[in-house]
Amino acid sequence: MSRDINETKFSFKAFRNLKKGLGEFDAVVECNEVAIREFLKNLNTSHDPNKFIHDLAQQHGVRVDTVRIDIFSSRIRLFYVLSVMQQAEQFFDEFKKEYLTYYPIWTEKKEKDGETALDSILSNIFSSKERGINEIGKEIYQGFEYYRLVRNRFAHSETKDLKKINNQCLKISEYKEFYNAIFHSIDCPSQYHKINFNDFLLFTNII
Repeated sequence: MSRDINETKFSFKAFRNLKKGLGEFDAVVECNEVAIREFLKNLNTSHDPNKFIHDLAQQHGVRVDTVRIDIFSSRIRLFYVLSVMQQAEQFFDEFKKEYLTYYPIWTEKKEKDGETALDSILSNIFSSKERGINEIGKEIYQGFEYYRLVRNRFAHSETKDLKKINNQCLKISEYKEFYNAIFHSIDCPSQYHKINFNDFLLFTNII
């Protein structure tokens, strides 16, 4: 009997949990995206958008006084990014615990130095952050960093760090061809106030 038939590829349970969680969340987001697009299509073809929203709200027993349609879609997509980041953070925590069962040495994250959870993992696995970035690719690392900043601004305060986020967006815009070739990404990344469904797909693939 061939040895290859019985060969099993090793993977961390934390990684399998991450893929399962992202897959389940993808299905929810895709369904939600269909609902958003259908709502906007009907809104844009209505003779009186305000009345359309009012009537729809009454039909479903939801009180809606007013909504800024110009930011409606983007803010919902920002929630997508936030949720993906939550799953990434859960993975980082689970991965560290599982890794320690194989190799019981781990240098804790240096928060005072601005080290992120991903930085900490790269430093521990590859002996240094710089070597880790080379191993996973600067496009992956910098893409993760952009959406991490987006998530932090949305979750904590939308009054700071916009310049830093815009600069990071410009930086990874240089990798659009890479993202398109590897992840079939379309017109991403987007600026903070224009985050869309395609950004969610790109961030999910980066994770």
